[in-house]
Amino acid sequence: MAGTALGGAVLVLDLVRGKWSVEVLLALENGPARHGQLLRRVSGVSQKMLTQTLRELERARVVRREVGEEAVLSVEYSLTRTGESLLGLLRHVHEWALTSGPLRSGCTGPIPRRGNPTRG
Repeated sequence: MAGTALGGAVLVLDLVRGKWSVEVLLALENGPARHGQLLRRVSGVSQKMLTQTLRELERARVVRREVGEEAVLSVEYSLTRTGESLLGLLRHVHEWALTSGPLRSGCTGPIPRRGNPTRG
């Protein structure tokens, strides 16, 4: 799909479609945080899912993982510049949804795909 005209958009949407990706990005918006802090900031996420989400976001280079050099191991996560710009883009998408898109028209569920009608 990356070869399509909107392949870059598809890659971005794949990155943020996970249940916790956007929540983690928002939790890092105000600065670096340790794993335990993120667990408290992201309501409902399990330790396993948080770790998995952080790894995915780190692989995509939108989150940075830094290991401290203190005697006690400390790991902090923060947004990269790419992550900050992605969060800005997501805010624009949210605005679009409110003013022109599905939220304006009252849609609250998934939008059915063309050619795949819902059967009753």
